[in-house]
Amino acid sequence: MRRTATSGGGRPTSTGPSTRTARATPQLRLIRLRFVGEKHLDGEEHPRAINYDQPLAPGTNVVLIEDNDVGKSSIMKTIKFALTGDDDDYDRDVKEWLYDIWLTFALDAQVWTVLISRRGGIHGAMVLGEERRLVEEALDSPAVLWDVSSQDKLKAELERFFFQRLGLSELSWTAQSSWGRSPAGVGGKRAGCAANG
Repeated sequence: MRRTATSGGGRPTSTGPSTRTARATPQLRLIRLRFVGEKHLDGEEHPRAINYDQPLAPGTNVVLIEDNDVGKSSIMKTIKFALTGDDDDYDRDVKEWLYDIWLTFALDAQVWTVLISRRGGIHGAMVLGEERRLVEEALDSPAVLWDVSSQDKLKAELERFFFQRLGLSELSWTAQSSWGRSPAGVGGKRAGCAANG
């Protein structure tokens, strides 16, 4: 690749071959989404148990449900929450009935699972490999990369995880989070946990 610059007269001049080398960016592939909770539906006396568990195939996955208000958008919002820690897009009632989330994904060949519990506050963990236990049950595993107990720390750890693994540089607008700390400065990392990055 050649770059050009303009000389003082406005004519392009060659600066020679670029010294930048292309780096491979890992491919993010969703493998499975699972979430559980209890939802109070209009006209029903008792809450309905929600147990969504969907393997996701490589390529395009389609959710075809004809009825309205049955959770199609909640699926996408839950994926976003599990990857970013940001639940602002959820309707208030979804935040109330959604208890536990598991999102298993791969960055190239390396499989990870984000575990999030919303029972009595946010508790989250990143686990190397596929994990199907609740956050609290999985914490004794040596595969746990980190665990956190607040939404701010969850956001920061997810941001740091993806920035490191995707090889992204910190930009000035990402250097300070909305809670006033650099994502790299938030605690929660577990000592002695080995993981490939």
